[in-house]
Amino acid sequence: MTNYINNLLESKALPGVTSISHDIIALNNCENKMTNINTTPKFFKNSPDTTPINLGQTMHEVVRSLVRMSEKTFNEMFESSRGAEILEKADSYNIPYTKHSINWLDLIDEIALYETLLEEADNLNIDWNTSEYDPVALKQEIDYSERQETYSQRELRSEYFASLGV
Repeated sequence: MTNYINNLLESKALPGVTSISHDIIALNNCENKMTNINTTPKFFKNSPDTTPINLGQTMHEVVRSLVRMSEKTFNEMFESSRGAEILEKADSYNIPYTKHSINWLDLIDEIALYETLLEEADNLNIDWNTSEYDPVALKQEIDYSERQETYSQRELRSEYFASLGV
């Protein structure tokens, strides 16, 4: 390796490299200079006549308008096909919800989580009854099935090595 590097040095294939010492290449005439950077920071001052923005509404009016907008969005979700689809899935999986105070995002997340758990259970050949919504019990059943699979693989491996006389 040292001969190879010495040959490179002699052939001037590595410009700027003058010596090698204990796997360290010393570079001379490093040209990495940043001459076009201004190192003095510049700050902008706030003008003294800055006043807070006034939207022309009191806080109570703003809150009332936000409540109206959220109620409108809530009602639109009930009337939409997406809302009907979400409620249909929640009903088919027996996921509990209160019809007059649905948190749509939480319900969507619960449905997605339960569908993921059902898919895992199906991959592990677990026959799960969806008549009752119990994601904790389903997760425990999945974990138990995975542990049983691990134990059976270890047992088969032990039997195999025992048959080999290892």
